[in-house]
Formats: sequence, C-alpha cells, structure tokens
Amino acid sequence: PTTGYAAIATVPKGAMNVKLAEVHPSDNMIAVSAIDNQTYYLNGGYTEGYEGEYNFGNTKGIYTKPGKDMDELNIKGPLTEPLVLYVCLFADTNPGVHYSYTMPSDKPTYTPKYRWDFVEWGPCSALCGGGTQVMQGICMEEKNGKVKPSLCESIPKKEPRARTCNDKPCRTRWKVWKWGPCSGCLYQSGTRTRQVECVKENPTNTGDEEIIAEASECCGEPPKKSELCNSSRPCPKNMTSGIVKKREMEVMPIEEMIVKRDNGKSFSDGANTSRANATIQDHVQTNQVHLEEVILEDSKLNLTEKEFEEVGDKLSEKRLSCPLQTLTGQDAMDRIEQLIHGEDYVRNKTKSSNSHKETSKSSNSSLPKPQESLHHEEDIDKCIL
Repeated sequence: PTTGYAAIATVPKGAMNVKLAEVHPSDNMIAVSAIDNQTYYLNGGYTEGYEGEYNFGNTKGIYTKPGKDMDELNIKGPLTEPLVLYVCLFADTNPGVHYSYTMPSDKPTYTPKYRWDFVEWGPCSALCGGGTQVMQGICMEEKNGKVKPSLCESIPKKEPRARTCNDKPCRTRWKVWKWGPCSGCLYQSGTRTRQVECVKENPTNTGDEEIIAEASECCGEPPKKSELCNSSRPCPKNMTSGIVKKREMEVMPIEEMIVKRDNGKSFSDGANTSRANATIQDHVQTNQVHLEEVILEDSKLNLTEKEFEEVGDKLSEKRLSCPLQTLTGQDAMDRIEQLIHGEDYVRNKTKSSNSHKETSKSSNSSLPKPQESLHHEEDIDKCIL
C-alpha cells in the first residue's frame, strides 16, 4: 500500500536480539503487533509513541529515536510469542527498514559476535534554555544483547551522537522582598524601601530553583522599590512636630500655627508676639472645631514569602483604632493646645486667665457694670484628626 501499515516480517517465538530500524529519516514509523495483527505493542492506531521501554507480550524491548525522523527497536529476548513487524507509511516514498534477529542453535559450539550499537539517549544537561543529550555506543552481542564494554575492545567504537534538548526558554519573573522599616514617625511621613530582583528558572540541578537574571529578561515594569509610609513611633525631640489639618489632611508645622485674637495680636507656639498683616485662612469658629483621638496600631500579618510577594503591595502595615475620645468646641481647642504645648502650658494659662479676671474686677469696680461680659474667643484654624 502507498499509505497505512505494511507487514515486513514475522519473528518466531524464541527469537533473540530482535532489531527493527529505519535506514534513513522519513515521515514513516515502525510498528509491532501480536500474531493476530490486531493487538499492537508499539505505534498502533497511527499514533507514534514516546521513547522508552515497552512490553512485547512477556518480553521487554527498548524503543528509541537515534536521529530526527528515525525509529529503532531492540528486543533482547527470547520472545515468548511470535511478533509481526510493520512499517506504517505516511508518505509515498519508503527509504527502507532493516530488521534482524537470531535463533537459539542446537549446535554445541557457538562463536559470539560483538558490535558497538546505539540504544538510548543519556539525560539532558539543562532543564530549560537548551541543553545537550548524548548517546554513547553500547557493546552488544548478537545473541545475548547488551554485554560488558570490554568484550568490544577490539572493535572500533562509534563516535557518540548528540542532540539538543529542553530548548524552551527559562521562565522569568519579578521577585520582591519584604518592605524595610519606615523612616517616618508620628505625624511625620517617611519612606520605606525593599529589594526587587529579576529571577529566572535555574536551568541546572544545583539546588537553587531560581537564579538572579538581568532586568531586561523580565517582562513588564518592575514593582516599585520605595513608597511613602506612616509610622506610630514617636518623633525625636529635635524633629519638628506637625498638626494635621482636618479638611485638607495635610501636615502643618506648629511654628506656622497662628491664632488671631480679637485685640489684633497673634501668638505662635505659646509666645504672644505681634505680627503685621497677620491673617487667618480657612477661619473656623469655636463651635466648628471637632477633634477625634485615635491610636495608629501595627497590623499583624502572617504571610508566607510567596503570599507577601503576591499581595504585599495591597496591604497596609498600619491601621487606625476606634476613636479614644471625641471632643468639640472649646474642649477640642483646649485639648489641641494641650497636645501642642503640654499640660503645664494649659494649667499656667488657666491660672493666668483667673489672675487676669481678678485684676480686671478690682480695677473696674468703680465703672458701671456692663450688660454683658466680653466674650474672648480664641479661633484655631487647624485641628488634629
């Protein structure tokens, strides 16, 4: 037939050193079936199998591909049943197939015949990125198959065959390490950094699953190496504190926090100093001041290194607790001054205010009593959230 399975020969039961091989590369393939011509042990159903060991009844054989588009089968034997050898034609031309086998002899004397032959490929030298497989010649005896190499020493050995293997590219990815500590402190933003590397699959079996690669080998933009962060640790004493503006959520140094009184004077950081053309932006009435005190806590994250690489950028290491207390109006303003200047400042201010009231009362005892006492309100345009 021009295509399909074409029987070549029937090898009898008891045969040894069965060999079936293509003479030249072709699109065809060899095949083997039982004597019923229906039970295929190798390459049945127009499907080419992989290299390896196959069972032919109760006898094992080795199927190899010594070259591109070339098949070869070796069965040491003896066969426990007869086998039918085929060539399966997929093309109009057939370069030819060679087969051979031996039968046990009843003669008392036998002269063994040795030869170097190629049977199977060695392991690939690389897992990815392209490696090499080598097929060494093996000493074979015509009746007994594979024997020790010393029996073929007098025969010229064939040069080893080589081919490429595992030529798919090694996989690469961006690997990120855990974030380092934040350089900021309470009410003062800072930065934190981490290590970002391009790694790829290790092509050799040296123990490491991945090795560092050039950044150009990884796809896409690398993950960020630094970012802004907040910290709950107290700032050093020589660092300027700050107050967060509730409406605009920005940090304002205390030195710039000016409260304008109704007598035209202003004070900064507790000092009553006059300032020309001092103005207040975003003027807030006392009854509009609202203060919430919270605690910035560390989030407890228990992640593996791989989980941290996948979701670490999306999680915050800090969280806000529920408000400890909520103050409004004058109470909020007093608490803000206490946070800025300390409790002693507020205590001294209260004493000074009481002393001022007593002095005013004594000096104005002869004056007519006003209908209403002057209401001295201090306006603070920034608050702590």
